Amino acid sequence: MSTKKEKGSFFEKNPKVTIIAAIILVITALDVTAANVYKAISGYPFYSRAQKEAERMEKEAERIDKICRTGSSIYHHDFKKNISVKNAIWGNRRYSISTDSLGFRNRNVIDTPLKSNNYRIVFIGDSFTEGLGVEYQDTFVGIISNKLSQEGIEVLNAAVCSYCPSLYWKKIKYLIEDVGLKFNELFVFIDMSDIGDEFFYYKSTNQDTAEDKEHKKNDKNEINKKSKKQLIENVIRNNTLLVYFTLNKLRDFILPIDTVKQKQQHDNKYGINKQRSRWTIDDKLFQEYGKDGLDKTAFYMDLLFKLLRQHEIKLTIAVYPWPDQIINNDLNSIQVVFWKNWAKKRDVGFLNYFPCFIKVNRESDNILILEKLFIQGDVHWNEAGHKLIAENFLSFYMNNSKGNIEICVRDKYSAGHE
Repeated sequence: MSTKKEKGSFFEKNPKVTIIAAIILVITALDVTAANVYKAISGYPFYSRAQKEAERMEKEAERIDKICRTGSSIYHHDFKKNISVKNAIWGNRRYSISTDSLGFRNRNVIDTPLKSNNYRIVFIGDSFTEGLGVEYQDTFVGIISNKLSQEGIEVLNAAVCSYCPSLYWKKIKYLIEDVGLKFNELFVFIDMSDIGDEFFYYKSTNQDTAEDKEHKKNDKNEINKKSKKQLIENVIRNNTLLVYFTLNKLRDFILPIDTVKQKQQHDNKYGINKQRSRWTIDDKLFQEYGKDGLDKTAFYMDLLFKLLRQHEIKLTIAVYPWPDQIINNDLNSIQVVFWKNWAKKRDVGFLNYFPCFIKVNRESDNILILEKLFIQGDVHWNEAGHKLIAENFLSFYMNNSKGNIEICVRDKYSAGHE
């Protein structure tokens, strides 16, 4: 017996599939519309919002820097005098910067006389000593200043980020001989990056400029260089919200773990594997710039030492580790040994902060130290790190008038302690 041929379209014969397809089509249409509305309003695709926000914050940070900082024909750069901003930016941090009449960072805008009846000490260093990303009263210099002021001792902070020994010497020389600043004692906090900064000083490359230009290329130019697969991905991420998010999650779930990417994320989170600091634990970097950088740094520190001796100003130097030294248990670091010997030969004070941070622990213990004492994703100290530096300094300073100490006098911030 013959049967009649069924009539009706595919959609009529498959109502459930039709409904599902219609729902997907409507959702996709709404998704595309929403994505393009967002792009029209904001001027950029939804997927790039984090990057655009970072770029916006970077421009804002540059704008604020122009308010706070200035160039110097003598020692390259400095803070402007008598300025106060409440919204300085460092990474995800917002903090205030105020300077005195000498251009030194201080709690408030104040007039600092060139001479004082009080005993006066000056700190100089780079961004760590400046206190990047931290309110002045919470920086180690601010804490020390607050405490020693009760003892009739005046504390000044001449540090500015990106300084190194050649600039320490030039600035202190200018302050003493041209400005006429009078003080009794100088503390120089020599940073791990000083060695590279000194070695590469005044050298420049086009690398940063090239990278900046690369970041500024528009999506059209990027798409033209991509494969068909990448082109499709660009179309999706530029014109959808939900679809792009869903496909990303599926890809992360299906594809094997990217160990390289995971390591990069881990390193960025804890501020490790930085070329500027690894010269003490990577012989290739030490031979590339560390050895000559140390010699050049010592040359300028010798000039500073002779200048201070001529003016009868007491000198103490301090060294401290970056996260790379902590994670690699670099306790007896080249940095420590070199500057300990330098200080001993010249009979000047030496402060070694490496034992405050490095307990020769397992990596998990060292990670705990980094989490407690450093700004996340950065090599600089947070408030707890500054407090550790200040407490050890005050313990040494109040109990050791000769100014010679080579060990951390307190270890309350070691792993496993609160």
